[in-house]
Amino acid sequence: MKKLNKEIGKKGEDLACQHLREKGYEIVERNWGSKWGEVDIIAKISLRQSPCLSKADAFSAHKMKQKRGLLAKASGLLEKGDVFVFVEVKTKVGEDWGMPEEMINNKKLAQVQRMAETYEPARNHQSRVDVVAVVLNEDLSIKRLNHYECVY
Repeated sequence: MKKLNKEIGKKGEDLACQHLREKGYEIVERNWGSKWGEVDIIAKISLRQSPCLSKADAFSAHKMKQKRGLLAKASGLLEKGDVFVFVEVKTKVGEDWGMPEEMINNKKLAQVQRMAETYEPARNHQSRVDVVAVVLNEDLSIKRLNHYECVY
């Protein structure tokens, strides 16, 4: 049973990565862990493509980039105003016993956010937490995939 659960989870993560790439995200890491747990996917997207950042946030990021000036150029940290996206993926076969969205709670989202704060490459960048919910058919083909942006 555990082996099947891992296979189902990996299938969901693979589908989530494919979906994110199709939307213009760059996959940075998969299954990154720290003492607080594991993040399924870490991705990057241009600040301009991020749907949940206001104009004020974009302006703040621009000002921060100007302030950091040479430091930002030297370190390569603020290139193109990237946003780091920490993605939690939940996958289920069928929906008879609930939906994958129901498996995610505020405690889990707070854990992912805490881990995001310790992810060194994301320092000096804006970040957010997204959720991808995947439902598979019995033959493990995709039934539906929903990407919830900016959930935390």
